[in-house]
Amino acid sequence: MIHGVINVYKEQGFTSHDVVAKLRGIAGQKKIGHTGTLDPDAVGVLPVCLGRATKLCDMLTDKDKVYEAVMLLGVETDTQDTTGQILKSSETDEITEEQVRAAVLDFVGDYNQVPPMYSALKINGKKLYELAREGKIVERAARRVQIFDIEILSIALPRVTMKVHCSKGTYIRTLCHDIGQKLGCGGCMEELIRIIQQDVVEFPQVSVSPSVSGIPDTDMTLDNIFAIYACIRKAMINASDSTICLCTPEISLEHLRYLVQIIHEVPYRRLEHLFPLLQNQTTENTLDNLRKICSLKPAMNYENYKPFYYYVSSAESEAKKAGLLPNWLITDHIAIGINFHTAKGIILRDAQQIQLLKNSFIQERKIAKEMLFCSDLNAYVKDVNVMMNEGYVTHNYYIEYSPCLLHLIPLNVLKQQIILDGVEKEQLLSSLFQRIRHMETESMVHIFCISGLRQLMEQGRIAGYPDMLYKPLDPAMRLWLLKSYYQYMLHTPHSCICVKENFVQLPKHISIVCSSNVHNGIAFWNNTSHGLQYYILKESGFSQKLYEFCQFLENGNMAWSQKETLDIIRNMIVEYGGIL
Repeated sequence: MIHGVINVYKEQGFTSHDVVAKLRGIAGQKKIGHTGTLDPDAVGVLPVCLGRATKLCDMLTDKDKVYEAVMLLGVETDTQDTTGQILKSSETDEITEEQVRAAVLDFVGDYNQVPPMYSALKINGKKLYELAREGKIVERAARRVQIFDIEILSIALPRVTMKVHCSKGTYIRTLCHDIGQKLGCGGCMEELIRIIQQDVVEFPQVSVSPSVSGIPDTDMTLDNIFAIYACIRKAMINASDSTICLCTPEISLEHLRYLVQIIHEVPYRRLEHLFPLLQNQTTENTLDNLRKICSLKPAMNYENYKPFYYYVSSAESEAKKAGLLPNWLITDHIAIGINFHTAKGIILRDAQQIQLLKNSFIQERKIAKEMLFCSDLNAYVKDVNVMMNEGYVTHNYYIEYSPCLLHLIPLNVLKQQIILDGVEKEQLLSSLFQRIRHMETESMVHIFCISGLRQLMEQGRIAGYPDMLYKPLDPAMRLWLLKSYYQYMLHTPHSCICVKENFVQLPKHISIVCSSNVHNGIAFWNNTSHGLQYYILKESGFSQKLYEFCQFLENGNMAWSQKETLDIIRNMIVEYGGIL
């Protein structure tokens, strides 16, 4: 009997029960169960437990989920997806992208969701979809679900592509229906893929297909995500003594993260990664570039990882995206081509073809720029001293999920809060002290969001620093800190603006500093499970664009003004029992 968890990529048209039944036949055992139902028309991650691992089913079912979905506006159906009977059609010509973004992001947080009639939920012992097929509509109680995050990937009305991180029991087709209702035009789900089952899988690792047990000796096509990632991993391991070339001109951000995770875990001598950034930086393009750069962070810890970037126009990007196999991993003996969604691929072993691909990569790399990083606390302390002593910085923007308030805590109190011991504690205290001195000499604008401020008041955690570094602040300290920050902003040259989260979503675990002196680059603080990581991105072109983007935020309508932000802080102080 087999014992363990297999991460199955469920194809469209199969029920979760079908997958389990198929695996029973393959494995020759009855003790098998899945960990969370996927609709027949949905595709994606379905962890299946075998043997003794079936004891984990309930535990794994309880985890969060991440989906990519395509919402079709202007259409309502009885099943809330495009497989059902159309109940109502509406025009979407007068709906703007801004209205769509606002409506979608309004569902982030807790909301009461009424389960659809076409679902496997039972009422009085009978499944809802069975009642629906009989033409019966029964009242369903709304259930509290959580939408942790929604990332809008693209808008091409009437279609909206989005990535949703949600709690168990959330129906994405109902979410699409509810968004359509909010917009007044109706909506339904057209496509759905489950990418991640939180805490169960970070990227596809196992396939039930025997073809991926090793890399085939001949050229062949790859027709599923599991085979592709298994071959990539194997190719990298086999190429540990040579340079690996990775070219990702167009790959979805989610799958870029999967690739980076493999890069992070698999040993190699040298890996050169060539990727594009969008030029003509609109607000959306700047954020897209920032997301792409942030996705590379796990690989940045290694000296052997060498990222190179170049700029492309939006039109060039779309043309590449539509290409057959725009992305390639190339070693001395094998090349793996990958499409945009990492759903199709090809393995090449012909030496001449591999050399042609490698030569093309080398030519493109010559016109690209290497992205340079530094990543330790000592480097951070040194860099802060240089900026302060040589007067490089005249104006800074601090972009953080919650504003950095640690510099307001007296050092004697801070010493008691920090969990670290010995040299590491002294290094952290030294870096914080230097940062405090630095803040006193510069003009600074804090850019943060209300959710981050509320996280501080509810959890005692400041987003820019890992939980492992310090004890959570007690409620009294949180309130004192918020009041001190309010007074700090009133009586110093510094200012603060709160972004409107229906327009701008800030990363939760990354703090960013960009300077008016763009040649200094951009500083990143990355809050990871391994501790605090610090990077400087020495790329003046991107630094300039991010600086301009921050200026746009400060002066545009995508953030609250300084006065409005101070009003938000003052109201929150009162909400949590404080008096000004």
